[in-house]
Amino acid sequence: KSFSFWFKLDADSGTDQYFFQFTDNSGNASMSLWFDGSMNRIKFQANENTTANMMRTETAALSAVLSQFVGNWAFFMVTWNGNLSTKAQMFLNGVELLTLLTVSAVSTTVKNGQKLTLLDNMSSSGLNELQGAMMDFTTWNTGLVLADAVAMYNGGVRVNPNDLPSRSNMVKK
Repeated sequence: KSFSFWFKLDADSGTDQYFFQFTDNSGNASMSLWFDGSMNRIKFQANENTTANMMRTETAALSAVLSQFVGNWAFFMVTWNGNLSTKAQMFLNGVELLTLLTVSAVSTTVKNGQKLTLLDNMSSSGLNELQGAMMDFTTWNTGLVLADAVAMYNGGVRVNPNDLPSRSNMVKK
């Protein structure tokens, strides 16, 4: 699976600011992508039925902080093969970020996400809101590669996902 989107921030506030979170019908997270402001890292996590069985991939500490995206559009893509024992790959503006597998599990299945929350997580506190805008949030049914990230970033000029060569792998609902 892969996810891609453009984002622009209105403000840089909060410690854990979520790009997206998929949850099951009970509100348990199945997949999440967020910025950890205390560590200056972007983190992607997928869970099985319990938090004991999960995979977390995080970037090395970023040289830039989220405040550089206040008022500026940026492109992000995360791709992962769905196996809890392998790390995800992350791309920012068409460049692959160094990632580390920080948690892994023996299980190879991920719980099914029924609900999608963009720019926040399912908590009611509002403390994890990523204040800004997002466009072209796209789910892909295959692992994408660097060439896809470069094509989608297109030198910073938005490309309609329906015009991409990989469009046949888009999940449409």
